Amino acid sequence: MASMILGQDGIWGDLTAISPEGLRTIAGLISRYKRVRNDMASADPVVTGLVSSSPEVHEKIAANGRGAVVLFATVPGTYEYTTQHTVSSEHWSSNKTTVRAVGNGHAHITAKFVEPGARIAFFGVAE
Repeated sequence: MASMILGQDGIWGDLTAISPEGLRTIAGLISRYKRVRNDMASADPVVTGLVSSSPEVHEKIAANGRGAVVLFATVPGTYEYTTQHTVSSEHWSSNKTTVRAVGNGHAHITAKFVEPGARIAFFGVAE
């Protein structure tokens, strides 16, 4: 899902093996993404970290503060990131991810990884 919202245009894997709970999770992520996709498309991307490093961070926040930050990790750990763009105060984040406001309208994101994966924080979108 994280790769899809960054512009990879697809979901990979054995989709027939996804549980009903997994399908609800995917549907919720897609619904949130649809609310900020035009903002993300207009945003200048900020990439921190090398591909496959821990963390590899992609920030796509539009001038209006709406968009997403995606953190990838290949190594377990807790990773932190502060947005370079100002963000909307309305936000939603994936499991094991917290978002808190810091000075000047930026956000500080803390994401915990117990295994390789991705974490997403949407701005301009609530539940």
